[in-house]
Amino acid sequence: MIINIINWKKLTLTVLCLLAFCSINLAPAQITRARANRRQNQSQPSNQNKPFTFGDITLYNYDTMSVELGRSAEAHGDKTTVDAVDVKQNITSRLLARDIIAYMLPKSNQVERIEATGSMRFSQKPTAKSEKSQNTISCSGSKGIYYKKEARLVVLGPVKYHFEQPTADGKAINTIDGTCDKVTYDEVKQSLEFSGGVDLIVVVPEMMDKPAPVSGDVIIINMAVKPYKININNKNSGGSIKITPKD
Repeated sequence: MIINIINWKKLTLTVLCLLAFCSINLAPAQITRARANRRQNQSQPSNQNKPFTFGDITLYNYDTMSVELGRSAEAHGDKTTVDAVDVKQNITSRLLARDIIAYMLPKSNQVERIEATGSMRFSQKPTAKSEKSQNTISCSGSKGIYYKKEARLVVLGPVKYHFEQPTADGKAINTIDGTCDKVTYDEVKQSLEFSGGVDLIVVVPEMMDKPAPVSGDVIIINMAVKPYKININNKNSGGSIKITPKD
């Protein structure tokens, strides 16, 4: 909708003239309420669009959207959000970014991948509190691609990453925090691949007496094995890992 500002100014001027001609005076209480209502309206968010379900995901908080039925949905806005729920795995994934495009698998009602660009943030957590074996993830970057069908996430940096995984007995939490240029998380293989100026802090309470700093060009962490298996590639810079075993 395009509003002609000149016409609105004319309309406002006309109304003011009529009020002056009719000698209508507003009481102070009415003026106070009018100002309060104006401030409240100005504080309202511009994106009042209702949530939109596209296949097995939901988009909301968008300013504009275009949809090609059965193929793609494209949404824009500073707070554009996508929620995807994996009922079988009891996992909820959320993507926030300025620009989001979701692509659907042909002849299906399932989204294949979601591309997010501009202040991208991703989070994933178990929907069932009793599922102690599931992981919790949060990360941010300039761009991210979530291959929903493959359960794989790729984030381009600068990347800031946080990962949590309950220990086998559920009494403690393994964590991985750090920064890099790119990260790939494969939920099926239970692996993390960090690349480009990697700096991590790894905490495994069952095996380590204190947090372990890890750095390198490429670091791959296999979380499917216990304890974690960490591979470091340092072709272009000096990397390091410092682990203090638990007594």
